Amino acid sequence: MEWFENWFNTPYYHLLYENRNHSEAEFFIENIARYLGLKKGQRILDLPCGKGRHARILHRRGLDVTGVDLSKRNIEAAKRFENPNLRFFVHDMRKPLAEQYDVVLNLFTSFGYFKSERDNQKAFGNLVQAVATGGTLLIDFINVEKLRANVVAHEVVQRGDLTFHLTRRIEEGFISKAIKFTDRGRRYAYEERVKCLTLTDFKRYLKPTRLRLKALFGSYDLRTFDEKTSDRLLLLAD
Repeated sequence: MEWFENWFNTPYYHLLYENRNHSEAEFFIENIARYLGLKKGQRILDLPCGKGRHARILHRRGLDVTGVDLSKRNIEAAKRFENPNLRFFVHDMRKPLAEQYDVVLNLFTSFGYFKSERDNQKAFGNLVQAVATGGTLLIDFINVEKLRANVVAHEVVQRGDLTFHLTRRIEEGFISKAIKFTDRGRRYAYEERVKCLTLTDFKRYLKPTRLRLKALFGSYDLRTFDEKTSDRLLLLAD
């Protein structure tokens, strides 16, 4: 199994990241919705959607939202909130979707997972294909250039009785995080691995497509992107 097929489908993944800032997520979505002038009834795709936190925020604004994710566990959790205008299903981003949407969201560094560059290109092409004519694609990725200069090599995170030992490194064009812990006498080891993609790389992905870069931001409050100081790399293309 690929690392993301294994790790994202475990309860430990959600335990480690249980303190993710939900108010920050809502703040970000509100800013994007305002910037794009989203209107009730517009069709939104959140890919991958995790347990659907961004999708639910969008749905509360009156939007028609579809969330898809490779993790069956995530989708099972998200489906508890389903209704006619909020739906979830399992999907691999390397496979094309049958429908198109007014806005396609790829949030929280949810790209560049694959060892094969061909698979990354295929996944990006599928994101573009899912954008309806006149629609918008939003990519939210970590700013790799700032991360290179500020990487935290070792970290210990306590979650209840579990102690997670995290080791980060940048090598062979990937940002990797080794995750080790012991639960009930059994040792576990997982990994997160994301390709070091910069603005130049995303422009290269966009070049052969029908979409063009419209705006570039460096934070969830939509400040100007700065390669050295910005935490995020947010790209809007239409």
